[in-house]
Amino acid sequence: MNCLFEVKLSISNMYKLNAIILILIICSVSCNTSKKFVQKKQMKESFVYDFKMIYYKSLLKKAYNNSQEINTILLAEASGYGEIILSKEDYSLIDSLTKKDNEVIIKDSIDQVGRVSEGVQGKSILAFSMSKFYSKWLDGIAKERANIYLKERYIKD
Repeated sequence: MNCLFEVKLSISNMYKLNAIILILIICSVSCNTSKKFVQKKQMKESFVYDFKMIYYKSLLKKAYNNSQEINTILLAEASGYGEIILSKEDYSLIDSLTKKDNEVIIKDSIDQVGRVSEGVQGKSILAFSMSKFYSKWLDGIAKERANIYLKERYIKD
């Protein structure tokens, strides 16, 4: 009888031990999944910000005719991600978008001649650039590119 009681007790302990191990495995997987989700979210936010900041700086350079003054200002400006995360395709896309937007700035400047007072004639570079930086349009493009980046990055990992 004593032996039978010990066998039942040890089987019951085995079930408890298996349940504890299963719970620990589930918690471990859950924590790793949560950690990856947070890392992915932070990486996406960093990518979007960097994409938009590079777009903004590129537009300013083009709008101010790549002058030494704007280059000095942008060189001293420390905003941005720091680590290169954008691809050649991203830079190419930004270049084509900022070329088009610079053409809009130039056209608007020309169209203003004779229609507004002399004090407000000229390029509205800062207002235009800031409106683009905060636009849903640029945000959408940056998020789309970030999703491509993340898909490629996490497939490799």
